[in-house]
Amino acid sequence: MFKKKVLIYLLILQGLILFSCKNNQEKGPIENIDMKGAVDHAKYGTRFDIDPVNSMVNWTGFKPTGSHNGSIMIKKGEVFTDNDGKVMGGLIHLDMKSIECLDIKDVNDKKDLEDHLKSPEFFNVDSFPVVEFFVDSFQIVPEEKTNTVVFGQLTIKGITHSLEIKAHIGMAGDVMMITVPEFKLDRTKWNMTYKSKSTFPNLMDKFINDELSVSMTLLAMRQ
Repeated sequence: MFKKKVLIYLLILQGLILFSCKNNQEKGPIENIDMKGAVDHAKYGTRFDIDPVNSMVNWTGFKPTGSHNGSIMIKKGEVFTDNDGKVMGGLIHLDMKSIECLDIKDVNDKKDLEDHLKSPEFFNVDSFPVVEFFVDSFQIVPEEKTNTVVFGQLTIKGITHSLEIKAHIGMAGDVMMITVPEFKLDRTKWNMTYKSKSTFPNLMDKFINDELSVSMTLLAMRQ
């Protein structure tokens, strides 16, 4: 019954995506001035818990000879709205031990890359098993595929940098769908300099691009 309810809401959301992009004219930042890194969104009203099973983060890494792509599972997450239904903030934790490469078919090669990504040369998951994205404000900016700019703090390997990304947020009843189109992250900002040409300029064509592409699809349920 629960899965059927979710499917119905998702069908409704397909219509809401086009409608809200054209008709949501409210603009300007919605600030959460009291957050200061602490999760205190509950005062705004309603909590939506992100469903880890039906949510996913996708990544693509590049090098001169090609690319690899994969996924990362959501460990937990929550989004808060105020009493008028405006999204006010949120928190997402990524399970970095779940990082997976999806385009390599050979089992041993696939494991080698995944183990390397989990090593200290990249995400160092034994010491830092979770990546955190703390959302602290939103700006409603209707565009063709997105309706919101999300402002937050991304913490990887204990290093925090501000992050600004575009997203489409749609709601139908008790369901919230957040779609984040592909955006770029510079891995060197989080001390991942393995085969970085900007760090080691003499690598010739043996480098790995500093930027990787990330996209997200998040399904959240009202609590």
